[in-house]
Amino acid sequence: MNRDADRDSATGAGISIQEDVGLAKTSHYHWMNIEVNETRVGKMRVRLERDRLVVYSIIVFPEFQGQGYAGQVVRVLKESYTQILADRVRDTAKGFWRRMGFRADGKGNYIWQRQPETL
Repeated sequence: MNRDADRDSATGAGISIQEDVGLAKTSHYHWMNIEVNETRVGKMRVRLERDRLVVYSIIVFPEFQGQGYAGQVVRVLKESYTQILADRVRDTAKGFWRRMGFRADGKGNYIWQRQPETL
């Protein structure tokens, strides 16, 4: 999944994102397990399209919701990709994506683009 490195996982902020190898064989998407201290707390469905990562869903299991795991996942992704598109965002999730620094594209999606560093 990570185009910046030849690996199937990303880590950061106490969270680990690992490709679900079983689902990878049967899907056109990358299904990722979200883990904290080796405990699976959720799943994510993504796809790499040319120069950007498209996030179709981030699911944090009910017993782990409200602990900031979805935000940690997005921060890890922002470290690895220069552009991320959250595909067809539900009304209930728009505030989350705005808080994470994404902007609406007018088509129901939210986009984040890393800004070039200035000297």
